[in-house]
Amino acid sequence: MKNIKILFALLLGISSLSLNAQVAVSTDGSSADASAMLDVKSTTKGVLITRMSQTQRNAISSPATGLMIYQTDNTPGFYYYNGSGWTQLGAGADLSAYALQNNVLELDNVSSYTPTANYHPATKLYVDNSVPSLTNYALKTEVLTKSNTTTFTPTSSYHPATKTYVDGKASQWTTYGEGIYYSTGNVGIGTIAAADAELLIKRGGKIGWNYGTSGNTCHTWISKEFTGPMIFDNSYGGQTSDYDHYDFRIGGGSVLTIQGDKYVGIGTDSPSAELEIAGNNTDPPTIELQGNGSQRSVLGEINFRNEYWGVNNDKLRASIKGVVHKSSGYTGELAFFTSSSNVEPTERMRIDRYGKVGIGVDLYNTDLSHQLQVNGTVAGIGAYYNWSDKRFKKDIMPLDGALKTVLSLQGVTFNWNKAVDKEINFDDRNHIGFLAQDLEEVLPQVVFTADDEMKTKSVAYGDVVPVLVEAIKEQQDIIEKQQKQIDMLQQNLEDLINSLSK
Repeated sequence: MKNIKILFALLLGISSLSLNAQVAVSTDGSSADASAMLDVKSTTKGVLITRMSQTQRNAISSPATGLMIYQTDNTPGFYYYNGSGWTQLGAGADLSAYALQNNVLELDNVSSYTPTANYHPATKLYVDNSVPSLTNYALKTEVLTKSNTTTFTPTSSYHPATKTYVDGKASQWTTYGEGIYYSTGNVGIGTIAAADAELLIKRGGKIGWNYGTSGNTCHTWISKEFTGPMIFDNSYGGQTSDYDHYDFRIGGGSVLTIQGDKYVGIGTDSPSAELEIAGNNTDPPTIELQGNGSQRSVLGEINFRNEYWGVNNDKLRASIKGVVHKSSGYTGELAFFTSSSNVEPTERMRIDRYGKVGIGVDLYNTDLSHQLQVNGTVAGIGAYYNWSDKRFKKDIMPLDGALKTVLSLQGVTFNWNKAVDKEINFDDRNHIGFLAQDLEEVLPQVVFTADDEMKTKSVAYGDVVPVLVEAIKEQQDIIEKQQKQIDMLQQNLEDLINSLSK
């Protein structure tokens, strides 16, 4: 009898449902909300929806659109039937199966597709029909973002396969036509952007470009190795004959040309030498080596090496250096270095700040006293000529007392004292000459005293010649006068002898 009463009560409830069209299940006895067919209210309990496995879910025959269950395995969660398949409730578009291929987001397991059939205009992506819809997503500043999302944590939504944030922040890149640009900040490729470089490429990276009809092969690139030079490589399949001329241009004009494997032209697009710099009458070519140093520093240098004997003997053989004078940072001098053996070059010649030339002179520590100063011997086939044009001379006076002067000179033989200055290339021969200090007392005009620490004296031996000439002339005059006297005495003697013999 008790079961009959319960059944009767249920029948009354069912008839009531049909009559009222709304059901309220509550703990406080309140009626259903006017907008709900079923209103469940509780502060201590919830609604338990049908639970089943994925296999059981898929076994439901002809599920109604909107049918919902809770799946207990294989990514558990609430699922609803969308009319064509089961979709997990609350999950966004799953991009785990996607990869970025040729700038198109594609499923990894899709080998072929018809792009126009599955193109999504809002996101500018190609998607397969089997994946969830991306209608809630839009492309904002080149980043795929959810349309109704304003804040997010970038790292939580980063998708490595596509390298995009699917629930993300706007990118710093801006689209312009078919390209993109970045107007603020610096860019790093393969590395973190540097604070002092607008573009930083990782060590060993290359900037390359393709031309011709060979697909995606990079034929030419510029690269910088960590310890090597900047490289401009134009190799293509081992051949360079068709790709052997490159121009770097500014404002339409060729400023640097690389032709073949060795010719470089600056200001010309057809160099005929390893380095050719072209200019014109109003703008002649200029090479400038700029240094930054004080006394005795090198401002710049041109070096000459010899690779003939291999790397182990790749020594510097000669160089030309622009240097600063030892005592003044506002001066410039040219120093020439050469090497006579397998050692570093030695300075052989220098043009100093006043245009004086020193050969074999230690100009690092001393100054030149003459316009041309040679630490060694000088030889030649022709004689050395001194200017002696009368038109360049004044206050001309004949030499008097030359013979007396010559008689006061003391010629000597000597050997050089090498201990005084070991930097001077004194030879071991015995020489004939004058002692400058003695000569200066007799002929001060032919002795020069240098403005160096030792007050070194030198002799203009050529200037002694006129004194010798005039001395000979004076002596000849004496001889002729004496000869006349001798002749006269001889005649008188003959006359006396003749008179006595008669």
